[in-house]
Amino acid sequence: MPSPPLKALVVDDSVPSRIMLRGLLTRLGVFVVREAGTGRSAVQTTLDLAPDLVFLDIGLPDIDGITVLGELAAGGARSQVIMVTGQEDPAQEQRAAQAGAVGYVRKPFTPESLVAAIRGAVPGFEAG
Repeated sequence: MPSPPLKALVVDDSVPSRIMLRGLLTRLGVFVVREAGTGRSAVQTTLDLAPDLVFLDIGLPDIDGITVLGELAAGGARSQVIMVTGQEDPAQEQRAAQAGAVGYVRKPFTPESLVAAIRGAVPGFEAG
């Protein structure tokens, strides 16, 4: 019996980035349960819906992604968080990992980069 699709939350303040990421994830067989454009809505939505994966932009207009990671941990969230960014910043990537991110993917997204990031969070993931 096939396993149910992974559920994901896409968090990015850029609507075009959210649309692109949603489309790629859908093609990979990941069900996007909701989108969010701010850190506060990311925290609340993650705690309410408990998605398997959260694709979280580091640069959000209200609170940054690293702060969101801390709030998710404090709230007991079990979702696996993959950070999303348009910047190449190894120090920021290290801070994200220390805060609990299980992956890091750079824009522009490719199916291959997303599959690699998802496999880092969910071993054995097979794109559908």
